[in-house]
Amino acid sequence: MDAYLHRDEAFAHFSLPGVGADNIDIEIISRPAGSVLTVRAHRPSRTPADGADVQPLVVNELPTGPATRQVRFNLPVDTDNVSGYLLDGILTVAMPVARRSASAASTTVREFEVVDPLAALEESVEVGVENLTKTKAQAAKTSGESD
Repeated sequence: MDAYLHRDEAFAHFSLPGVGADNIDIEIISRPAGSVLTVRAHRPSRTPADGADVQPLVVNELPTGPATRQVRFNLPVDTDNVSGYLLDGILTVAMPVARRSASAASTTVREFEVVDPLAALEESVEVGVENLTKTKAQAAKTSGESD
């Protein structure tokens, strides 16, 4: 895990190979004195289910099951603008530093959804193909009506 401050934003990178975005939960607790980032992940087993003619593992180096990691920052973060994305097995969480104010004596707790940019791109391409197909069909229908 790497965590650092760059300009007005705190970043944290977590190595989570084999964990899908739907198996990651992010929680931020922000207080005027500081913030706590909690990442919970679950890595599923890649071995076949018991009873499926499975031989004992020869090597077992990939941990499976739940894992939790917390990072404390000595500054409050803007919980309305935190983002997290998973790419190539690396979870990146970007947390803008909150502007301090005299009335900022409250605690904010938020949970965030992790985005898988490749899945979002695939979905966008599928929608684009569907729209293109509909447009071509409408154009063919229109040109057939005008003949």
